[in-house]
Amino acid sequence: MTVTDTRPARGRRRTDDGTPGGRIEIRDLQKTYTRNDGTRVPAIDGIDLEVEAGTFCVLLGPSGCGKTTLLRCIAGLEQPGSGSIAVGGRSFYDSARRLSLTPQDRRLGMVFQSYALWPHMSVERNVAFPMTTRRARGSFSKQEVRDRVAKALATVDIAELGGQPISALSGGQQQRVALARAIAFGSDVVLFDEPLSNVDAKVRVQLRQEIHALQRELGFTAVYVTHDQEEAMELADTLVVLRKGRIEQAGAPRQLYRTPVSRYVADFVGTADVVEATVLGPAGEGQVRVRSTIGDLVVAVPGGAPSTGAEVGVVLRAEDWRLAAGGPTGETGRNAVHGTVRDSAYLGAATQYLVDVGDVTLRVRPQGSALLAPGHELALTIDPTDLHLVP
Repeated sequence: MTVTDTRPARGRRRTDDGTPGGRIEIRDLQKTYTRNDGTRVPAIDGIDLEVEAGTFCVLLGPSGCGKTTLLRCIAGLEQPGSGSIAVGGRSFYDSARRLSLTPQDRRLGMVFQSYALWPHMSVERNVAFPMTTRRARGSFSKQEVRDRVAKALATVDIAELGGQPISALSGGQQQRVALARAIAFGSDVVLFDEPLSNVDAKVRVQLRQEIHALQRELGFTAVYVTHDQEEAMELADTLVVLRKGRIEQAGAPRQLYRTPVSRYVADFVGTADVVEATVLGPAGEGQVRVRSTIGDLVVAVPGGAPSTGAEVGVVLRAEDWRLAAGGPTGETGRNAVHGTVRDSAYLGAATQYLVDVGDVTLRVRPQGSALLAPGHELALTIDPTDLHLVP
């Protein structure tokens, strides 16, 4: 899968052969673990992925899907079983050539979930540390290290904390230190392993906005692991959904949201219900009629209609439903269903209702400020272009 960056190249370094410095190429990567009972379990199962320089790529999926293992393989913290990894045209790992660079030789920035800061060092020394190791010594002058540290701390808005011990900082401030350390080194690629999972909700929103702005400003390639859908949708140029060590779908967030390739992606990206249906046949140009568990529906199929009689799932997004005019006895035409409110949840920006339609319970977030009590009967409509079929 190839991720193409359409944004202008802001200060991106190129290698001697002209390859963008932050371009990542992963080919047929395999990684297995052996359980205590001797069973071999694939953590990464034949992943192919290309990420263009300067893009923000988010790896999304539930625990155990392989996203963190993939990130750690890129960093050199895990050894794959086979395949290849290259960054900026430089091979990091190639099983055919028996090549595997150490994490230090890969010279990538990384922000860990646990921060990975030295508690006995000051903020400044933590940020400077990667530039003062034995392997890096000679690459940076003492003045350059000081300048890079000062600039990085100012960039993440904690310049005044340079002399403070790590133990005196809050969780959010420690995460800023970890981010400053990653960008001070000047890497073309920065890896993020669920970096905001240990900070509170308000700080998390602020920090992810800052990470996004920094990536845009500095132009590095970001690979970011999360299980938070909202975080993934906000940050990603490209969203990669993993399942059992494989890529289920990759593309722009809107593409995955509006046209998921499977029920798994539809369930995992956003709030969706998937109802069973059978294709009845064409319903006009670029549309098909299906008989579903909530009634007959007309669905737009811009990519071509499945054959008559095919068993499909219809993806229904909660926010696409509209309250029909005329109340519970409202519209009875195309894509109109009648139901009863079972329960509601106030979400701030909207109220979400559980609506029973026959034996099916749908999640509905209608526009407007209508307050519907349990037991309220209503009619709902949904546009054919807001529906999507999955196998």
